[in-house]
Amino acid sequence: MIVLLIIAFVGVSFWWGNTLYMKFTVPVPDRGGQYIEAITKQPRFINPLLSPGSSLTDKTITKLVFASLFSYNKDGVLKKDLVDNYQIADGGKKYIIHLKKNVFWHDGEKFNADDVVYTSNIAKNPDYGAVGVISDIRLAWKGVNIRKEDDYTVVFSFEKPRVDFLHVLTLGILPEHIWEKIPIEQFNTSEYNVKPIGLGPYEFVDVSLDSENIVKEYILRAFDKYYKGEPYITKFSFKFFADRDKILPAYKSGQISGVVLDVKNELDKVPEANKSFIQLPSFYAVFMNKNKSVPLAFKEVRQALVLATNRNEIIDTIFGELAEPVTSTLLPGMNGYDSKFTQSEFDIQKAKEILEKNGWKVGAGDIRRKSDEEILSFTLTIREGQKQLKQIAEILQKQWHEIGVDMKIKEVKKEDLIANIIKPRNYEALLYSEPLRWDSPHMKALWASDSREDPGRNFSQINDKKIDEAIKVLETELDENKKIESYKMIQGRIKEESPAVFLFAPGFCFVHSDVLKGNEVEKANVSYDRFSDVNKWYVSEKRVRRK
Repeated sequence: MIVLLIIAFVGVSFWWGNTLYMKFTVPVPDRGGQYIEAITKQPRFINPLLSPGSSLTDKTITKLVFASLFSYNKDGVLKKDLVDNYQIADGGKKYIIHLKKNVFWHDGEKFNADDVVYTSNIAKNPDYGAVGVISDIRLAWKGVNIRKEDDYTVVFSFEKPRVDFLHVLTLGILPEHIWEKIPIEQFNTSEYNVKPIGLGPYEFVDVSLDSENIVKEYILRAFDKYYKGEPYITKFSFKFFADRDKILPAYKSGQISGVVLDVKNELDKVPEANKSFIQLPSFYAVFMNKNKSVPLAFKEVRQALVLATNRNEIIDTIFGELAEPVTSTLLPGMNGYDSKFTQSEFDIQKAKEILEKNGWKVGAGDIRRKSDEEILSFTLTIREGQKQLKQIAEILQKQWHEIGVDMKIKEVKKEDLIANIIKPRNYEALLYSEPLRWDSPHMKALWASDSREDPGRNFSQINDKKIDEAIKVLETELDENKKIESYKMIQGRIKEESPAVFLFAPGFCFVHSDVLKGNEVEKANVSYDRFSDVNKWYVSEKRVRRK
């Protein structure tokens, strides 16, 4: 009896003790543990100046190892990173950047203005194009004068205002003390491209190879001198899979902690609790080139195609939760977005009425025509070998046939598509994607009249003075209210002219284990921006006294 009483007393005491402990303490992140992410392509260039022209693998790992003057927060909005403060002078012609102090490279050396000047000069140097620095980087840095004012101040200046220049400063910084010893011709062959030294939250540890020298695992560890605070997760590694079909089984068996999925049938196999959906600021559209197609030169035809497009059918059939419908050149949540200027919703009867009213009569084969020469027929060009693009095109072909459109589909290999179709604008209609950003989305490349020729991306060949005037304001005006009005003007003109049929905005799903916490990104400009606050991710917890 006494033994039973003692056991009961101990049990009750333990229960009360645990209850009081849980009541007066709260769980908080603790350092420790590991995270393993699945990835496919082999790493080559863990280098912020080379990864943009390489694979998603390189861009993803580079994001963890390197840091930049500015970056994007969990909502895709620009924020200071290596910058303490800054000033914009001369109406946007000069940017004075004051750097954070006591920031260290992974090898223990101190970061300063010399590193920024060195990296910036490479970005604008055309000689580095031959070793892998893409033209988009050089174009962004063209005409930028760079001056070191002191060890922690850099001045960037230009002949004309650059109100978007802070976005250019999201380029990762290289350590001058490492790379200045490496000749240009060895820039893309240096071992530092695989064993990098950066300023980011994680530092390189090791590369694990198999018997055929194929990378099995790329291993990083938390950098204890990281300027935002040492990351909670101690080990961060990437496990490589040559066969994508093996990734989900590896996830389900616990071999990996996370993976990015953007295919509906893969996502359907994952429990809802383990999914984090992240929006991207890009969209797919059918761009209509009225200079190459007689029927597409008629505004009523373009407007009818907008009305005859059932975006939800495309999304439900192909993407599910991985896409949202798009009806404007701007997405909800972007600066200046206004729902008053969105394209009309699906209304097939109204589409038919517009065509009838403007003389497009149904003829042989249920195809409309205005005359013997003006037949409602055109060709939609897509990239060859892209299953989802082919599915989209076939759905549009079926939908538009309902209003009397004869649309043919032309598939072109990637190399030919860029060189022989897109650059010379040799297409009638083009199914293509356009990347933007959530913060101050750029409009010039897509809609300015001087972007009608390559390297511009004015695929619709629209030539509109009001749009050009609005874009000029966006390029030179620092007043946010004036910029918002310009965005609205562009949306209104695009709605009126219907140079493109906007379809959907793709997203992706970050699938991760139950124990991973602290990842709060909801909007990202690119998939690897999900690591925006990776130093706050954690898999271990401890309890502390409640305040």
